[in-house]
Amino acid sequence: MEKMITLLSEIEEKANKILNSVSEEKTKLNNQIRTEIEKFDAELNEKTKEQLEKIRVETNQALTKELEELQNTHNSLLKNLEYLYEKKNEIYANEIFNRIISA
Repeated sequence: MEKMITLLSEIEEKANKILNSVSEEKTKLNNQIRTEIEKFDAELNEKTKEQLEKIRVETNQALTKELEELQNTHNSLLKNLEYLYEKKNEIYANEIFNRIISA
C-alpha cells in the first residue's frame, strides 16, 4: 500500500510539473503572440501613415495644378476682355449713347 501511495504521489508530482510546464509555455506563447501583434500593428500604422502622406502629397499636387490652370484661364479671359474693351469701347459707347437718345 505504501508503494501505491508513493507511486500515486510521484504521478501527481509529475502531473503538476507537466501542468506547470504547460502553463509556463502558454504564458510564453501568449507573450510572443502579443509581441507579434504589437509589431504587426506598428508596421500597419507606419504603412498607413506612409500611404496617407503619399495621398496628401498627390492631392496637394493635383490641387496646385488645378489652381494654376484656373489662374491661367482667368488671366486669359481677363486679357481677352481687356483687348475687347480697348478695341471696341468706342463702338459700345456709341451704341449705348444711340439707345439712350432713341428711347
